[in-house]
Amino acid sequence: MQASGTPQVVTPQFLMVDGVKTEIARAGQGKTLVLLHAVDGVKPASPYFQLLAQSFDVVAPSHPGFGHSEWPREFRTVEDLVYFHMTLADQLAISDAVLVGCSFGGWLAAEIAVRATKRFSHLVLTDAYGIKIGDVLTVADQVHRSYHQVTGVFDPRVQYDPYNGRWIMAAASNGQSSSASILVGISNTSDPQGTFTLYRFVVGCAAGDAGCDSGGEWADFPMLGFNKNWVVVGWNQFQTTGGNLVAGKMLKALQP
Repeated sequence: MQASGTPQVVTPQFLMVDGVKTEIARAGQGKTLVLLHAVDGVKPASPYFQLLAQSFDVVAPSHPGFGHSEWPREFRTVEDLVYFHMTLADQLAISDAVLVGCSFGGWLAAEIAVRATKRFSHLVLTDAYGIKIGDVLTVADQVHRSYHQVTGVFDPRVQYDPYNGRWIMAAASNGQSSSASILVGISNTSDPQGTFTLYRFVVGCAAGDAGCDSGGEWADFPMLGFNKNWVVVGWNQFQTTGGNLVAGKMLKALQP
């Protein structure tokens, strides 16, 4: 499909989001598509925006500090922007939408996707940076189940999956070591006190290992997201020596 004729003129809208004046470009009809832009901002006259607006109701907010959106002085981290966009989605009553992130917007979109599963049904990342994505694993894969080697479990998360009538748990273990792990438990019934299928993903590594940060890596702060078919687990990956964040987020997808 090609954009044809004169580009549709999109008049910016302004909305107060949690006290922040926010510029939003909105055009088209159909299923809602939230577009999180790259560092060059929202471009409503661009061919890709015009094409998307032919099939979707495109909602493209300018991140705080971009375009004509205000920059709150208290914002310091990517997480501030993530929760800002989640608040915007709540305010617009976004539901069952497609979430598209381009470049820097892809980092934000990946973070949002594991936190706002009720708002978004699909995630599309285009040339995303700031995230580190691992392989997609299924139950058929040979995942680590050596729970006798697990020590120091922390940061537990529990969510109920209404689509499949089950409970999903995640936690981290073996902190600040090359055996740092993400633990996942999926209940076999709707009874939270019943039996669970357990998985262990060793995501830490030692300095000198192939693909590992020179300071080593360990995992912290697991997060859960899911839909009818998938469970997504995200976490922060830190240097074992130095404590700095390593390349944003690692994501693993399970298909139980």
